[in-house]
Amino acid sequence: MLRAERELRIINRLRSERVVRLAALSSSLGVSENTIRRDLRRLAETGILQRTHGGAFILDDEGGGRSAEDLEWLERQARFPDEKVRIGTAAAEMVRDGEAVIIDAGTTAMQVARALHGRHGVTVVTNAVNIGLELARSPSLTVVLTGGILRDISKSLVGPQAEEFLNADIHADRLFLSAGGVSVDAGVTNANTIEVPVKRAMIRAAREVVLVVTHDKIGRRSFTPIAPLPALSAIITDSGVDPAARAEIEARGVRVIVV
Repeated sequence: MLRAERELRIINRLRSERVVRLAALSSSLGVSENTIRRDLRRLAETGILQRTHGGAFILDDEGGGRSAEDLEWLERQARFPDEKVRIGTAAAEMVRDGEAVIIDAGTTAMQVARALHGRHGVTVVTNAVNIGLELARSPSLTVVLTGGILRDISKSLVGPQAEEFLNADIHADRLFLSAGGVSVDAGVTNANTIEVPVKRAMIRAAREVVLVVTHDKIGRRSFTPIAPLPALSAIITDSGVDPAARAEIEARGVRVIVV
């Protein structure tokens, strides 16, 4: 079982039982208690749980911890790990040495960043602190953070400062955009409204816009519109995509790359 799968199961068990025991998790997940300890340590760092001697309990809004939205974000983070790696690799293959690109915040976007290691002379603008730290390990890349207000759960920078930075003479070759959904009728949409103005500013700053999303986002409509479908140059997704939804989008002139 992949680490991401274990963590998702731990989150689900916490949501239903509120308290989990180390020995019980070890038995039900079929791994050692040391492995479970490491999993709980990582989840504790996100603020989803509080570790105790022999287990952990969930944190919620009343306890000063995470909201339901944050728990859902953590669940999404653990889904489709292999597919996200393939999408990130395919996206990074579009980037040529010497180009300037924008990478949005998000778990699939993180895989784009990881696949850029080893490139030379590429400038990456991002509003994701974790992506900036990931890329900082490659001295051949130039990393630029937008500035703004830090949204802790997604490690993204939002707000007027981030928007102003992107609106001020930023001209990128390509944007790798994250979103909550994309469909013919609603275009590109997102569940969280606070992120949308920054995403729109990113779109304005890029010559090409490539949406990087797992198949569950195709044909889906989220709460807030980001941009109409024609704003996209391409969509990169995985082989689980619904053929009918893909055909509808391609009929509107947007290339869908399946990996």
